[in-house]
Amino acid sequence: MMLKIDAMCADVIMKECEQIQSFLEADYPIDEPAACEAKGKDLEVYMARSGKMLADAKYWQDQFVNSAISETVKEALMAQKMWSISLVNKKVDALAKDYNYLVNWCDRINRTCTHQLDFIRTMLSKHKAEMQMNGYGR
Repeated sequence: MMLKIDAMCADVIMKECEQIQSFLEADYPIDEPAACEAKGKDLEVYMARSGKMLADAKYWQDQFVNSAISETVKEALMAQKMWSISLVNKKVDALAKDYNYLVNWCDRINRTCTHQLDFIRTMLSKHKAEMQMNGYGR
């Protein structure tokens, strides 16, 4: 079965990773519930976006690895050398290093979004408990 894949190119993924990484590293006032809520909403969007970016990066990685395997096997045959499977795998991994990096970065961004969102939920629960203890909302 052939699917029509609408994957963004690796350069676009890299630029988005840079933008999201900057957002994830930015400070925000955790003592302000409104700031936590705003950061949480942005994180939800970035989490979904980074999931798509990860899938796209894996798509390009798979495309590259597929062609790199073919080229590596051709190279071995033309040189009339018997290369072990592990040597072919190592060479392909080395050739795919940029795609591997991109996949790893997208994965880390997605996980960081998840962890930061968990932290924000905790902070919002803390703010809610403090407000209840201080008699707000009664």
